[in-house]
Amino acid sequence: MTSEQQGGFGILLFYEFSTVNDTAALVRELQGRCQAASLAGRLRVSAEGVNGCLSGGIRRCQEFCARLQSDFAELFARTDFKLSSCEERHCFKSLKVWESSEVCGLFAGDEDLAAKQLAVDDTPVGTHLSPEKWHEVLSKGGDDLVLFDVRNRYETRIGRFSAVCSEGEGSKVELVDPLTRFYSETPAFLEKQDNLERFRGKKVLMYCTGGVRCEQASALLKRNLGPDDGAEVFQLSGGIQRYLEAYPSGGFFQGSMYVFDRRGKVAGPDAGLQDSTSDANAGYAEHQPPLPDAPEVIGRCCECGVPWDSYQGRWPCGACGMPLLLCVRCQGRCSRKDAKAAAAARRALRCEICEPGRIAAPAVAVSSGGGIQAAARQASNPGRLSEAEAAFQLLASKLRELASSESKQEVAAAAAKALQELQGNLRNRRLREMLAADATTLKAVRKLFDRACGIELDEDLEAASADVDIMDSMLR
Repeated sequence: MTSEQQGGFGILLFYEFSTVNDTAALVRELQGRCQAASLAGRLRVSAEGVNGCLSGGIRRCQEFCARLQSDFAELFARTDFKLSSCEERHCFKSLKVWESSEVCGLFAGDEDLAAKQLAVDDTPVGTHLSPEKWHEVLSKGGDDLVLFDVRNRYETRIGRFSAVCSEGEGSKVELVDPLTRFYSETPAFLEKQDNLERFRGKKVLMYCTGGVRCEQASALLKRNLGPDDGAEVFQLSGGIQRYLEAYPSGGFFQGSMYVFDRRGKVAGPDAGLQDSTSDANAGYAEHQPPLPDAPEVIGRCCECGVPWDSYQGRWPCGACGMPLLLCVRCQGRCSRKDAKAAAAARRALRCEICEPGRIAAPAVAVSSGGGIQAAARQASNPGRLSEAEAAFQLLASKLRELASSESKQEVAAAAAKALQELQGNLRNRRLREMLAADATTLKAVRKLFDRACGIELDEDLEAASADVDIMDSMLR
């Protein structure tokens, strides 16, 4: 058994803003160290610092970090190395270490890059808040709070922070989503006065995946607001990554965190190291015990609106190329045997930026009141588990009704759509457990499998058989 097998595999995320005098030499040095440690991934080196995402054996990652901090103390002594567990299949397959003009590409392609970088560097960044302090601020609420998600739209679709203004009131803390396709679109967003008005005089809580994007974006926001505005700008130290490590149940973060590696997304319990004996992240936060329930799915298929949060395959917007969420059924519609029809369907795909209002509400009905999410909102108890239970009961009733119908041909299409809705919601472990414990409904689901696949599928149901296969594997 290899050391990687004994210690497991991990994803290493880190950045550091610090002057690098010889970027070419540092690229060669880091390239050699990564190869010696059998680490793969991406490392960007610029005159203003380093930004990297690597993968490999957890112990090798830990040794790599320790040696960087000892051998390059001036550069990495205070670096926050974030290490989380992953499966071997999620590790990067290759290594790329290169010289870049920026640590994170805020002004990518801008001819006035040097001048704008200098202006941002001369402006203090936002005040760092630990995950615990961030949680405390959101717990207290306040009408003067505003959340600012610095990530791109394809990231914010599947997960975001949400909190109420104050206890006992239903209004939510305003969340500013800049609807960017790339980080380099952030400066343009922060130059518009209408956007800046949303931050003036407020306590601005900025966050991103690991914290690197907030470093420059917070300085840019403060510079554009001006010194006399009165706004207080804060940023989540360590980003969503560190927050989910401190609050594995999710805390105020809803959904999943998009990650730029082969995992695609992670939830609270999977954000940090699963090996509790490791000291890689020790001393940073006293972790709360994780809850068994998977996060709710807040993403939506861009075509039919069913709950979906997995970027499976390559499904870009036909106009701008931004990644889209496409459920299995709609993937089938865009993968027809007729190549011309499939190509046309792909070209017709649009994101919500290119075509505002594109994302539909969940289309599959499980009761007269609408889909499973609508049913959940109608539940008398607003608690998360109560919503899931109420939604499950309505959907289970619909499935049993379909299974008991004598008209097999007429009910087949409805059965396929109901199974599709169930599939999207069973990404939640709690709902899977509830279905497994309900023998009557489980029997009805099994019966519907044959009906959904035993019909001549029209274009809306071409992927019904694939849905059933996924459902079957999930329930097993």
